[in-house]
Amino acid sequence: MSQAPLDSSHQDYDLVSTLVAAILRHAGGYDAFAVDVPALLRQAFDEVIDAPRTNRFTLIETEKTEKTYVGTKVEILIRNYLGVPKGAVLDMLIAGTEIDIKNTTGRDWMLPREVIGLSPHCLSDHQRKRRCATSELLSA
Repeated sequence: MSQAPLDSSHQDYDLVSTLVAAILRHAGGYDAFAVDVPALLRQAFDEVIDAPRTNRFTLIETEKTEKTYVGTKVEILIRNYLGVPKGAVLDMLIAGTEIDIKNTTGRDWMLPREVIGLSPHCLSDHQRKRRCATSELLSA
């Protein structure tokens, strides 16, 4: 990865670093990941929105349910791209840890109830605004 996901003094540094390394290993390295994932995001949008038939070309023109399904499609495509199984509860299982894939077009995130008490989640809507929620915080 071009930069560490968290400062090495962060309590979840070891776990998150292990997960990042596993994800990049499954992806074939950071360079492949950096090229392939944006293409997967585009594929998810194109497959769900179907612009040639719907004559809609931007996310703002979509219905709320379509936006939800774009997120689901992203989860499916990323899991398949990495070649990892679906978790028993969350979106994928990698390096023995269940991961919930989150993405948003806005400024907010919604964590489902089933993540309460599970391992930390790193959420990043922008490289400079990264947050990590620990299981203690999610259980509060």
